[in-house]
Amino acid sequence: MILGYALSLPILFRVLDVVHRQQRVRLTGHQIGMSLALLGWLFKGSVAAAALHLAWMIGLRLWFQIESRRARSVSAV
Repeated sequence: MILGYALSLPILFRVLDVVHRQQRVRLTGHQIGMSLALLGWLFKGSVAAAALHLAWMIGLRLWFQIESRRARSVSAV
C-alpha cells in the first residue's frame, strides 16, 4: 500500500491539471498507484476500502474521458 500511495497521492493533489490538460502518463501512474493500494486493502481484508479505491479509479477515468471529448468538441468548433 505504501508504494501505491507514494505513486498516486502526488498526482491526486494535481488531479484538476491532469484531467484538464489530458496528461495520460500521470493518469496512468495514478491508476497504477491506486491499483496497488486497492490490492493492499484487499490483502488486509478491507473490502470496503478496496471498493472505495475502485470507485475512485473508475470515476476518475470517466471524468478524464468526458473532459477529453469536451476538449475535442470545443477545438473542432
